[in-house]
Amino acid sequence: MAYLREGLGMSDVNFSGKAHALDDDKSKEQAEKLAKTQAKEAADKEAAKKAREAASKSAEKAAESAASAAKKAAGAAGSAASKSVSSELGKEVIEGGAALLGTALESSVKAAGKGGKGSKSGGGAMDFKHIVILVIIAAAIIGVIIAAWPKISSYLGLNGNTTVAADISQSQALSITSIDFSNTILKEARQEQKLVVLEQDVQTDTEISSELAGLAVFKKTKTVHTYGTGVYTVDMSQVTEDSIKVDDSAKTVTIYIPRTHLSYITGDLEKTEFEDTDHALLAFGDLKLTQEQQNALEQFEQNAMREVLISADQYAKADEYAHASVYDTYQPIVAQLSDQYTLETAFADGSANADDSGNVYQSSTSTSAK
Repeated sequence: MAYLREGLGMSDVNFSGKAHALDDDKSKEQAEKLAKTQAKEAADKEAAKKAREAASKSAEKAAESAASAAKKAAGAAGSAASKSVSSELGKEVIEGGAALLGTALESSVKAAGKGGKGSKSGGGAMDFKHIVILVIIAAAIIGVIIAAWPKISSYLGLNGNTTVAADISQSQALSITSIDFSNTILKEARQEQKLVVLEQDVQTDTEISSELAGLAVFKKTKTVHTYGTGVYTVDMSQVTEDSIKVDDSAKTVTIYIPRTHLSYITGDLEKTEFEDTDHALLAFGDLKLTQEQQNALEQFEQNAMREVLISADQYAKADEYAHASVYDTYQPIVAQLSDQYTLETAFADGSANADDSGNVYQSSTSTSAK
């Protein structure tokens, strides 16, 4: 209960009353929007979870396909390398082996001829066996070299360098993603500046009483009902690059925002209601206020509204709406960059609720007791 007494000359004017938050149509609409946003947030997180699971399965299948393709490619490359060796280096080796084999055959023929002429030593037959064994060993060595050439050439660095499309490291890819999230959100934050998160209607019921010379028999009283709206905002200009954290393992983008402030109060003076004046025994006529008393009345009404709007309960309500408003504004940006990430909101360390309204009371006309 607020109370103010204005003593002017022989007439004392007293103001007493209080304000209360209204649960009107505007509040109901905002509450419905809050509920829809919270439901959407839960649905978005579930959809993102399914998208991650689908992407993970696709990645596993792609990895299996890539491994299979790589295996086939490796086999084909080995075969091609073997053929290449057979046609180039192998050609020289094989030609040498053929020449050796020819020489061996020629020697064996000569030895066989000598043996046919009655040689008793049997040396020709022995030389032929030795030559055949040497030829077999040479052929085996050539075969081993040809078969093992891909590994040998790889070890010696003779094969060409392989270029892979995924040369960018995972850390680099994650860094680029984080920067994309940060830059896009900051761009939107600079445009928003002060994001309105809640408009709370409030009503003040003020009783005005006037007594002549302090005598009760001359007392007049009138009750005035005035209406206003407290506007709560989040100052997005305080959001910096350090205020945005990307967790790639959890697939979340967290924005650390300042707590809500009561930015200003607007007065809806067209809704002002005046009750009839009550008169004591010797009080006649309507209750009239001087301009100075009128100004005091308006200040009294503003203070009563502000007292309600800066209460802990109202700030807690505004903070809840802040989370929803920021989510509504920035989640589409996150989803546009990646459907696997979801937005989280948290209050920055050290931020506090505050009253910035001061004397910022927007109205077109003045309340006047009639």
